Amino acid sequence: MSGGQNEKRRHHYVPVFHLSGFTKKDNRESPLFVFNTETGSQFESKPERIGFERDLYTVDLPDVQPDAIEDVFADLEDKTAPVVRTLCETLQLPDGDDYNFLMNYIALLEVRTPIRRRIFADFMEQVAKITLQEVVATEERFEGTRQRMAADGQEVPKVSYQDLRDFAFEERYTVSFDNNTHVRNVLDTMDAVLHPLGARNWSVIYSPETLGDFICSDHPVSLHWLEEKERGFFSSPGHGRLDTEVTVPLTSRVLLLGRFQPFMPKRIILKSRLHLAYLNSYSSMNCERFIFSRKEDFVWFSRENKVADVSDFRRIIAEDLKRSKKP
Repeated sequence: MSGGQNEKRRHHYVPVFHLSGFTKKDNRESPLFVFNTETGSQFESKPERIGFERDLYTVDLPDVQPDAIEDVFADLEDKTAPVVRTLCETLQLPDGDDYNFLMNYIALLEVRTPIRRRIFADFMEQVAKITLQEVVATEERFEGTRQRMAADGQEVPKVSYQDLRDFAFEERYTVSFDNNTHVRNVLDTMDAVLHPLGARNWSVIYSPETLGDFICSDHPVSLHWLEEKERGFFSSPGHGRLDTEVTVPLTSRVLLLGRFQPFMPKRIILKSRLHLAYLNSYSSMNCERFIFSRKEDFVWFSRENKVADVSDFRRIIAEDLKRSKKP
């Protein structure tokens, strides 16, 4: 396989141009620091070498190229990159088509990550298992399902009611979905979150270099409640909830914050490391595994309710690992 083809199989869920904003020199050839939140280790890398999985958006459809969806995503990235660059230079939100490109890009950035894929797969697996258990809840229901399958011309499995019931309730199996299903879910979910993202009012937040850097993660779009309180079963925020906000770090200097509040400042210059730490904590809490930063050290707001740095992050990870190994 040629180098070009091999590169095309690297499907970035955090685009190279986005990661470039967190490198030492703000370009794709410059390195950035990658912090592993599972182990506390840290290493340097370049944007093209991280934030991707092979064949993540490959599809298998008649008369469609396998990379068709990846090409569509790449086209959106190409249109959005100059919009983001201008936004970061002027600290002004775009309008018109450029605003639409930006909102579509944020929507895609929110739903295309591997953690979203795994959440969808876990949910659908549970639905499939519950559905099968419903089918074999009674022998009458089992026989009725077999009859409907036969009437529809479907192949009826040659398995007894008791064997299938044991199989269903012992749950000694897994359910998997092909890439077409996952890609269709990305596109459907992108459509679902796009409207509420576009309806938010956005602030461009700038962090001076003397104050410190914004960080990014392997799941860059953070959705969180405006007010932390006990919400019981409905504890996860939704994009349409009015009492939520969205943060999107674009570079180490610039972050977007979106709320449904009618009067949001168009531009905010941070003056407090505490505020920077709060915003960075949304990225650190929302990550699956990796945090990306321009410098080896960064500030965040820890669960100990203080402004912390990378050494505190490592200490807390080590304490958690030690507790997890206790019998």
